[in-house]
Amino acid sequence: MKILITGGAGFIGSHIADAYLRAGHDVVIADNFGTASEKNVPPRARLHRVDIRDLSLLRRVFEAERPDLVNHHAAIASVAHSLRDPTPTMDTNVMGTLNVAFLSSEFGVRKLLFASTGGVIYGDPPRLDLPVSESYPRNPLSPYALSKVLAEDIIKFYASRGGFSFLVFRYANVYGPRQNPKGEAGVIAIFSELMREETRPTIFGDGSKTRDYVYVDDIVSANLLALERGENEVLNIGLGKEITDDRVFQLVADEIEYKGNPNYAPFREGENLRISLDASRAEKILGWKPKISLEEGVRRTLRVKS
Repeated sequence: MKILITGGAGFIGSHIADAYLRAGHDVVIADNFGTASEKNVPPRARLHRVDIRDLSLLRRVFEAERPDLVNHHAAIASVAHSLRDPTPTMDTNVMGTLNVAFLSSEFGVRKLLFASTGGVIYGDPPRLDLPVSESYPRNPLSPYALSKVLAEDIIKFYASRGGFSFLVFRYANVYGPRQNPKGEAGVIAIFSELMREETRPTIFGDGSKTRDYVYVDDIVSANLLALERGENEVLNIGLGKEITDDRVFQLVADEIEYKGNPNYAPFREGENLRISLDASRAEKILGWKPKISLEEGVRRTLRVKS
């Protein structure tokens, strides 16, 4: 199968590209290298340096490659960035997705896989509603979350008219090797980098804020299963557990043998106070279950050179 991965040189996309190549597929990567790294590109993948916001250049990729399946991971993934200036996030995540979905319809793509968010898309559910299922109302708290809501709807629109099927993944907080420690997302990568520099990491809030997490290898397994299973579905992908910021800090500190304490700063606008995802539908549709606990995932992440 020929697979086009947008954002395939990034953290998550590059791991998926590696796995697709190992499975014997023909992999094409489209990336503008805004936050990605050339060292993440597998040697056997064909690379197109293109921004998904540029419809004419992206069309040339579709014309040249004629992919059977598109795996769409290209995005700007930062709540804080979207609050400071929403335009780049909306341009990339909404208009870029529009271009990908439109061309997938035009060029007869069989299936489109899309990386959405399972955190901020649900807003701040009360504790009694956790873990949330895919039927829980979408309630975006930031322009980033809104961009994913709109992107999901764009994909559904073009799928209904373009003849391709879709699978939307609502990821929990993804972590693992290759994650950029200099970005605004990816708390495990950020904490570990600062601790190794003997710099105190900052926790926004009082440490009780919760997130759900998923190791990148579990993300890869979902994207492998989705090549043959699941049609016109939205699926949560996560551990289904609330994990506090303080717990994440301590796990990373224990692994690195960091003895310091975190700084605490005010809660940031646009972020959840608590979230966890019910991924039972992914098990039903794909046969997917997370295999890597947070404790094991942190060990693997910090013992591998990114």
